[in-house]
Amino acid sequence: MAKSVRRATAQELSWFQRNDQRRDEVLRMIAKSANRRALSPSLEAHERPHVEEFLSRLPSGKDAGKVLSEIGRFGMKAALDRGLPPLRLPTSAVTNQFKQDIINGVHETGDAYMIALYVAASTIGAGTTQYTATNEVANGGGYTTKGLALAGRAVTLDGSTAILDWTTDPQWTSATITARGAMIYNDTPTSPADPSIAVLDFGSDIVSTAGNFTVVLPAPAAATGLVRIT
Repeated sequence: MAKSVRRATAQELSWFQRNDQRRDEVLRMIAKSANRRALSPSLEAHERPHVEEFLSRLPSGKDAGKVLSEIGRFGMKAALDRGLPPLRLPTSAVTNQFKQDIINGVHETGDAYMIALYVAASTIGAGTTQYTATNEVANGGGYTTKGLALAGRAVTLDGSTAILDWTTDPQWTSATITARGAMIYNDTPTSPADPSIAVLDFGSDIVSTAGNFTVVLPAPAAATGLVRIT
């Protein structure tokens, strides 16, 4: 016996069409925030789950359009101000502050280099100038504010590329942590204070439950090193 197939109503079709338009609009916003004209298929696929979560938390009806318009005008900070999940491409970068500090001779071999962890709401990026406690992983569960000291500072040369590396991957033991990214900074200078060096975005939340939370630093090579000068 043939089964009957229910057709979508005009109202349902309108909802699906409107949701698709909003999805495309949000993807364009993510691309714009990363100074891209559009996302590659692989990046778009990566960001889809974040977009769906974002859309699910928008207000209903016409208010959703108003919120998207506001974010389009004022940037992703407007989304965070409304309690919406952050939308940005996962990026790891040497900060602009570090590039200036290298020329000014701020960083020295014996300085105390640190790595701090951040939650998904954090907006740290290449433009971050110094350590910040805003949206850092909270004290407790094996984590302490300002993070861990990095060990094994080493500078190597791969061809014509100089790489700054730490030979021991930082690890929080017996820790219960949820983190989306990290910042490497220098805890020694006072002017500027705690200047940033590099930021890492893990691409999604990384979780440890009463276990080890390890940040595996990239291999110190010309194509992969996190902190490198060509």
